[in-house]
Amino acid sequence: MGFHYLAKLQHLFPDDEIAVLAAYNAGPGITQQWRKGKPTLEIDDIAYPETRRFVQQVQTTYTVLKTLQRWKRLFGID
Repeated sequence: MGFHYLAKLQHLFPDDEIAVLAAYNAGPGITQQWRKGKPTLEIDDIAYPETRRFVQQVQTTYTVLKTLQRWKRLFGID
């Protein structure tokens, strides 16, 4: 169900990963207000500290997982 909601948010905020994550946590309406007509949302635009932390934590986790995946390929680990 979460993947379906993420897909819906990606359709609503194409090419704006931060807005998608913020909308997942705080809702799409407030996220649109934070964008203020800008093409993309920036971390500093997020008014809720909880949502800002959520977005940063997800981005950090994603970066770590991508790094581990590269290491697995580098060392030939399946």
